[in-house]
Formats: sequence, C-alpha cells, structure tokens
Amino acid sequence: MVDHARSVGRRIGKHRIAGLAVAATAGFGIAMAPTAGAMAPPPSLTVDSVAHLNTDRSVDVAGTYTCSGGPSSIIRGDSGLYQDDAGVSSPSVTVPGNCDGAAHPYTIHFPPGSYFVFQPGPATFTSVWLFYDANGDPTEAELVNAPITLQN
Repeated sequence: MVDHARSVGRRIGKHRIAGLAVAATAGFGIAMAPTAGAMAPPPSLTVDSVAHLNTDRSVDVAGTYTCSGGPSSIIRGDSGLYQDDAGVSSPSVTVPGNCDGAAHPYTIHFPPGSYFVFQPGPATFTSVWLFYDANGDPTEAELVNAPITLQN
C-alpha cells in the first residue's frame, strides 16, 4: 500500500500538486470566512457607579448600551433601582437604537418612591433590554443587581 501511494504521487506533477494546494487553501479560506453577523458581539449594558440623587429625591441613573448590526428597535424594560429592601421600577419604553458597535449613553429617571425616600448611599440597579434586529429577532442584554452609589 505504501509503495502504491508513492507511485501515485510521482505521477502527479509538481506544478499540479502546487495548484491543488493553492486551490485547497483558497477554498478553505472562503469556507472559513465568517460573516459580519457571526462576528458581532452580543449587545451589552453598563451603568455608572454613581447616580445623581435630585432634590425631589428622584434619581437619574446613567450608563451606556452597545450593540452591532445597524438600526434597531430597543425595548428598555424591567428596570429597577433598589435601596435596602425597597425599590422603584421604571416603565418599559421602546426607543430607536443606534447599533453601530459604539457605546451610546442612556439615562433612566426613577421618580421618588411612594413608600420610602431614596437616600445618599449604596443601591443596586437592575435593567433588562431587548434589542430587535431588522428581522424582528430579539437579543437580550441585562444588568442584575449592579452596585451603584446615590449622591446628592
């Protein structure tokens, strides 16, 4: 069997082997070339470590969102700001998104609590966003119990 393989190799000219190697390499490169969609990282959220406590005891929480893939419709929902065992939720809203791979700022306003008052000090922030692509397919990004500090 070994002798047969050697004799077949001798019958294929050196230029033919080189041509096959180039063709195989080129074909491999095309087959392995990733698409832009496959390379796009999932959407992400950040939150600033310090949030502004307003004089009326409402709070403005700021951060950034990052997504890729072009224009997007974003549902920003299920956001909450918690201090001790109490918290305030922010209503869900749909906003246009700029999904160009760059970080874009956002601010979520939390009204004063009905049964408690936000105070300067530690708090936690939770937010879940859905990013819809051109086909209407959602991808989720979330922050859960992210520690922040409320300051006047």
